[in-house]
Amino acid sequence: MMTFNNTAGARALKDIVRAPFAWPGGYEKFAIADDGGVLCWKCCTSEFKNMLHSTLGEYRDGWHVEHVGCAVEIDGPIACDHCSNEITA
Repeated sequence: MMTFNNTAGARALKDIVRAPFAWPGGYEKFAIADDGGVLCWKCCTSEFKNMLHSTLGEYRDGWHVEHVGCAVEIDGPIACDHCSNEITA
């Protein structure tokens, strides 16, 4: 898992939207917001504008991307805090 400054967080968010699965392995990528919420790649795509605005503007409103993870890094399934979609390794 990586921690970002605002510009790097925005680039990482764009990377999740453009390439939602890691290579090699095909593991699902996800974002972790400033409030600790996990957001799947589908929600990152649908809420891209809100997330990008928050990340670049340093707003702490639950859309600010703090970290990006990959499903291989987790032990067992976790749920997206926006849509409840299950993220599994």
